[in-house]
Amino acid sequence: MIHLHRILYTISDYKFRIKMFLQKTFRGYSDIQIWNLDHAIVEFVLPKLKLFKEKYGDATIPGCFFSDYNDTQKLTTEESKERDVKYSAEWQDKLQSMIEAFELIKREDDHFDIDYVDGHFSQELFEANEKIINEGLMNFAIYFRALWN
Repeated sequence: MIHLHRILYTISDYKFRIKMFLQKTFRGYSDIQIWNLDHAIVEFVLPKLKLFKEKYGDATIPGCFFSDYNDTQKLTTEESKERDVKYSAEWQDKLQSMIEAFELIKREDDHFDIDYVDGHFSQELFEANEKIINEGLMNFAIYFRALWN
């Protein structure tokens, strides 16, 4: 026996999906992306951030990392290499913290259960996840203009 409410829901769902598809096709975004803007931003940024880290993360170090370097200071080749290795590692850590934050937000949006252990809410896990998210988003804000090659 076919249930009428399932048929009506399916038709309604298809109409909604077609509407969202047409909006995205003709204006570049759909109403659902605006309604859930944080998720749309995460979906846009996360894969690009991962690719940036993979392709350019160890090749570029933002100039702000060199703020403690004095132009009149003469470094030996060895000191310069050590400094670059140190700054490169720090930059990799900053990029990874951004990626982890966006991944947690995405997982939260997709599953709604990132703060649960064995089906029960965990305040400790919630606080740990919030710390990771806040640190990563802060790094994203601070180094936003350094995300170029």
